[in-house]
Amino acid sequence: MKLKAHVIVFLLLCLHISVWAQRIDVYLGMNDCVTCYSGLTVLEQMKGYEKNLIVTKEDSLVAAELMANYQLGPVRYNYVSHLKPALSYYKVFSGNKLLDSLPITALPAKVASYMQYDPAQETIPSTPLYLPANTIFNNDRLDIMVRNSKVLIYDYILNKSVLCSVEAGKDSLKKLLEIKGAQFPIRPFLMASRTDTTFYYKCTRLLKSMGKAHPHIEGSYLSDSSLFLFINFSYAQIETLANNVKDTAINLKFFLYERNFITGTKKLSLIDDSAMMKKTKDGYGVSNVYPFYVDAKTRQLFTSIVDYTDEARTRPVFFTTVHKDRHYEVTDFDKLAFDRDYYTKHGLDSFKIWINSRYYYNVRYDLLIDYKEHKILYLKNLNLTREIWGRDIRIDEKGRLHLLALNPKQNTLEIICYDLKQQKLLSHKTQPLLKDCSQNTVRFYDNSTVFFMSLNKPKGYFIKIADD
Repeated sequence: MKLKAHVIVFLLLCLHISVWAQRIDVYLGMNDCVTCYSGLTVLEQMKGYEKNLIVTKEDSLVAAELMANYQLGPVRYNYVSHLKPALSYYKVFSGNKLLDSLPITALPAKVASYMQYDPAQETIPSTPLYLPANTIFNNDRLDIMVRNSKVLIYDYILNKSVLCSVEAGKDSLKKLLEIKGAQFPIRPFLMASRTDTTFYYKCTRLLKSMGKAHPHIEGSYLSDSSLFLFINFSYAQIETLANNVKDTAINLKFFLYERNFITGTKKLSLIDDSAMMKKTKDGYGVSNVYPFYVDAKTRQLFTSIVDYTDEARTRPVFFTTVHKDRHYEVTDFDKLAFDRDYYTKHGLDSFKIWINSRYYYNVRYDLLIDYKEHKILYLKNLNLTREIWGRDIRIDEKGRLHLLALNPKQNTLEIICYDLKQQKLLSHKTQPLLKDCSQNTVRFYDNSTVFFMSLNKPKGYFIKIADD
């Protein structure tokens, strides 16, 4: 039997693809620094990967001589007419699936995850929930909150919050509301804070040059009926420095914005931080990676600040409404002062992890901090490793604590059930997680379902918690 030449070539190509199911393509520019190129030595560790160095024909001889200085292991050179951009980057593939596309400087830190990648993770049973195609998120600083059948998605980088509802029986998330910092009119902020309007508009160009022309959302919280946003507003003012030298300074004021998504009513309230400024000697900032919530009944607001006058210690802070809901002020600078001696003695601040809008978790000492009830729960006999990161907590009517955690190294979900009364571990389930999971967004949807956002597309996922 005779085969034509092009058929033989096709069979060889198929054989090549089946052997090299995983590959890395390095697009080699000639404008990087020597240290940047040295990171490519980790290619030798990528056993089982096809390794391609892609260079321009013009730079082929230069690239060959340059790469001879590094121990790369077996690589193949491919030549193209030009590269764009000029700096080096790489792409990692599993079969035809693109796993990553990053500058070569990121490769040393990422190589371990590529070697642990299991294509079987992509076949984990899951239900995708699609958002409208024009929805855009930056997953680097994405956070979510799930309440009833609603999902609040907060994007710190893009300065917006998106409220969605899960459509029963459908494979989609319905976008109910999208609020961007750039959408807010400036005048209500100026009036509420009694800021010099004329001078503010005179400094608009300066604020724009610094990326501070729009109010910025620092936190989002969802109640049963309202969306709350914690907002900072930048403004310019003249300050007198040493020797009576005057200069233009950029300062902040903070606000609470409330939007009732049932009635449509809106409210903007100034947060009076004068007591905070006096307490910290003008040295504090709001920590947007720690919890923020609003108690709709007591009209109490909770957030965390970084006290720069106390070795940058993060402190929880409570504000209470005054003056007919139009104004908040500090009522307790540090209401989590209980067990202070024990807490500070062991340096627990450095190990606190924000789990959700009610709890901190300290994995080193197995402490669960309920800042809404102002108490610490000691989770004895739990013995979790520091590689496990808490992402959500539920406490059921029987006093059982359900902790949803991640093991980023293993890319697994850890679902832990703990009896608070008897102080003992009831169960610890482990199940694989999709590679497409944005790990910061993993939350309980209900007692049997986990929800998270996609890394690459505007969609969410449901995963059922495995039965015992």
